[in-house]
Amino acid sequence: KSILERSHQEAPAEDVRVLEANLDRLGGMMNFATRFVCRHRQLAEYFGQKLESGEGCGACDVCLGELTLEPEPQILAQKILSGVVRCEQRYGASHVTAVLRGASTAAIKRAGHDGLSTYGLLRDRTQGEVRGWIDQLIGQDHLRTAGDRYPTLQLSASGVEVMRGERDVVLFAIPKAKGKSSARKAKPSFEEEGLDVDSDLFEALRGLRRDLARERGVPPYLVFNDRTLAQLAAHKPTTPEAFLGIKGVGEKKAQDLGPAFLEAIRAHAGSQERTSAP
Repeated sequence: KSILERSHQEAPAEDVRVLEANLDRLGGMMNFATRFVCRHRQLAEYFGQKLESGEGCGACDVCLGELTLEPEPQILAQKILSGVVRCEQRYGASHVTAVLRGASTAAIKRAGHDGLSTYGLLRDRTQGEVRGWIDQLIGQDHLRTAGDRYPTLQLSASGVEVMRGERDVVLFAIPKAKGKSSARKAKPSFEEEGLDVDSDLFEALRGLRRDLARERGVPPYLVFNDRTLAQLAAHKPTTPEAFLGIKGVGEKKAQDLGPAFLEAIRAHAGSQERTSAP
C-alpha cells in the first residue's frame, strides 16, 4: 500500500493533510530538478506569476545552453508518447517507464503489457533516463497527469502532434553523476561520429553562443545546438563557404552568425600558433 493509502486508514485527518501537503512540496522540488525548462519560469509559475519575457529567462542553466541536447529527441518522444497511448493513458510514469524498458514485473504481466508493440522499445536506456524524459515532456505540456492519489499520464493536443511527427520537440540528456576524479572540463563525447573535437575551441564557441543568445533574448540552442558546435570545433572552418558546409548551418545562420563564429575559430587558431611557437 502507498504511504497516502496507509495514512488515510491509520492516521488522523489533520496528519494526512500535512503529509499530502509535504508530498506536494516534494513533488514540486522534483519537478524543478527534472523538468528541463526555464528555471525562472518554473519558480514564477509555482508562485502564481507569469514570466513576461519570451521563451525563457536567458540566465539559468537551461536557457544558457549548459545542458546537452539529445541527438534524436523526436524518435525518443514518439516512443514514449506511443507507450503512454498503448497503455491506454491509464497508468502512471513508473509503469510506463517499466514497460518501455521491457521490465518483467507482476503489474506488467497482469495487464498484459509485455505483449505491447512498445514493450522494451527503450530497454537500452536507464530507468532514470526514461523517467527524466517523461518529466521533460510533462514540463513541456506534451504529457499531462490526471488524478491526485494515483496520477496517470495522458497526451495533450501538442503531445498528439509530436507523436504524429507534426511538431518538433527538444529533449535534454539526463546528467550522469561524475566521479570525484572526473576532469572539470570533459571533452564532448562525439567520438562515435568520428569527430576529433577540439575541447578548448568547443568551450570557446559555447561561450560565444551564450553571449549571442543573451543579446538576442533567445535560448542558446536556437543559435546552434551542441552537435553543430562540435562539428565546428572538429572541422574548424575558416571561410564562409566552409562554414556553410557544416551540418546544422543554413544560409540564414551562415550570413547572420558566420562572421562571429569564424572570427572565434581564427582567434583560437592564432592563439594555438603563438603557444606552439618556439
